[in-house]
Amino acid sequence: MPDLRIAAGEFKGRKLVSGSGRPTTGRVREAVFSTLGQDLASAGITRVLDLYCGSGAMGLESISRGARKAVLVDQEPESARANVDSLEIAGLVQVVGGSVQGYLDSLATNEFDLIFCDPPYTLAATEMHAIESKLPAALAPAGRVVVEGPADEGPCLDLPLLFDRTYGRTRVTIHGDAN
Repeated sequence: MPDLRIAAGEFKGRKLVSGSGRPTTGRVREAVFSTLGQDLASAGITRVLDLYCGSGAMGLESISRGARKAVLVDQEPESARANVDSLEIAGLVQVVGGSVQGYLDSLATNEFDLIFCDPPYTLAATEMHAIESKLPAALAPAGRVVVEGPADEGPCLDLPLLFDRTYGRTRVTIHGDAN
């Protein structure tokens, strides 16, 4: 597996542990952040939620690019925890081990400016269907939801579609808030 590294910002070039999952490729991460803005804080994105985070690369990339808080959620959070420890940013990043659905149920409204959703491709349709109604409540006004999934599946959220691109076997959609 190729090296997984932070692409830009404060931690540019720092290596991440990828774990056993399928990490988002550097090409896809760069395309997403080019669309969102290279400096997230100046784009009004300060609070990030990375669901099905795996290594936590998307949330950690967000912190590197100016976000002030990230929550990384995964059933198997060991890789994400190792990466947070390696970058020494435990004060900015919370790693939550457990169910994405359970975590979303525990949230107050409008908590996040940016939400990443990247469930395992074999479960993508089922998982997205289970959480799609919970995402708008967690999203701040003018927030964005980035969904990564298999290229052969279409957009899965009932939020305005702002971006839709395919990169090899990966489809990325960015949706706006429901407010």
